Amino acid sequence: MVTKKYRNVNYTHTKQELWSVAENKMKVYDYFMCNDKELLSKYDTKQFVVHFESNMEDRIDYFKDKYDYYLRGKQVEANAITTFYETLTNKGD
Repeated sequence: MVTKKYRNVNYTHTKQELWSVAENKMKVYDYFMCNDKELLSKYDTKQFVVHFESNMEDRIDYFKDKYDYYLRGKQVEANAITTFYETLTNKGD
């Protein structure tokens, strides 16, 4: 396991050898995991994992730069839940 940093956010790079059924052999897989408390403190997640380092950088960029977008999505979700329960005809479910 190697600790890396992007935009002052720590994440780890791990390689794991697993059996690939599709290829019928052992294969090495890369995992990049981030559980940076400061980065994720405003979000509903404690960690995330991706398979490519470029995806890790994209996700860190999202979490650092798109909080307003995230909040709008949470509001849409809350409105949809409220509408669903207000229009539910079978209240026993």
